[in-house]
Amino acid sequence: MRTLTVTRARLFYLCANITLALAYYGTAELSRWLASTPQNVTPVWPPDGFAVAGVILYGYALLPGVCLGSFLSNIWAFWDPSSWVMLLGSVSGVLGIALGTTLGTGVGVYGLKQMIGSRYPLKQVSDVVRLLLVAGLMGPTINAAVGVAMLCSLGVVPWPMYQEVWLTWWISNVAGIFIVTPAVISWMYWLHLKRPREYGLLKKRLG
Repeated sequence: MRTLTVTRARLFYLCANITLALAYYGTAELSRWLASTPQNVTPVWPPDGFAVAGVILYGYALLPGVCLGSFLSNIWAFWDPSSWVMLLGSVSGVLGIALGTTLGTGVGVYGLKQMIGSRYPLKQVSDVVRLLLVAGLMGPTINAAVGVAMLCSLGVVPWPMYQEVWLTWWISNVAGIFIVTPAVISWMYWLHLKRPREYGLLKKRLG
């Protein structure tokens, strides 16, 4: 029985990571299609909102899905197979962006959890403020710092424009988290209340 429970948990988290990665990739492509800047930095970046919500709801085990989703959403935008050097550089740069996104998401959620524990983050006004300030503002600082550094290293953005592009990147991440994360958390919590058996894992995560 214990082995079966462990297998089911692993299968669940595997599917959850794949789902989060696909959601990240899909919303990234949609965001770029709707509106973008010449540096491939969109004014609003919903994928980070899904990433933060996923990790808040189901824990750090979903960080691989964040990393995979970020990698997939950027690799085709910066893919350069013109030579082995350029190919290696483009893959390394995109991997750096993915790791920065993963680190920023993890740090933001960790900071939030240190303050509110496993409480439902939208139940109290004070917790909502903590969600927006810590996960919504602190995490994107890391995302933007690493991401723009990678763009500059790839030659997509000149280094003198680092601060300007960093601000655009940071604002887009913040906007995505502010808009998408509360909506996803509210929706999943509502599903948990309506179908407690199917979404019982949320009861352990959000007391």
